[in-house]
Amino acid sequence: QAVVSTQSTGQGAWQNGVRRNLYRGLLPATMGVVPFAAIELGCSKSATDWYRARTQQLPGWGLCTLFGGVSCTLAITLTYPFRLVTCQMQAHAGPDNPKMMTVCKTIWQKDRLKGFYRGFFANALKAVPSSAIAWAVLNQGKKFAINYNRSHKQY
Repeated sequence: QAVVSTQSTGQGAWQNGVRRNLYRGLLPATMGVVPFAAIELGCSKSATDWYRARTQQLPGWGLCTLFGGVSCTLAITLTYPFRLVTCQMQAHAGPDNPKMMTVCKTIWQKDRLKGFYRGFFANALKAVPSSAIAWAVLNQGKKFAINYNRSHKQY
């Protein structure tokens, strides 16, 4: 039996073009992650600001969770195709590495628009609750800090 070590794995990766393979899918990943974060943050912040302007207070746990879930759902719906293309590019690593446009054309020819959302539901089932809870905890922490600072002011 051959013993696999970190050194032998590193040498094998270097010989197989690690520099090229290391950044595989970087462009579509960046094209998906940056807008995802902007959409999610913008929607959640806008909803929180809207509620605060109407009621003069920060929303509670339920509304924070709702705002976070809706913003994540919108963000993942708009950016999921980039995540799928990134995964496809990384999965097909080898001597005939597909380019981003080649992967997009293949998905389009095979399944049209539906193909770009393959696996969407499973991914959303994981991401939306996680994001909703994170936004609720963040906003409740902010609410706690504001109230704590108000009650402990020293004049």
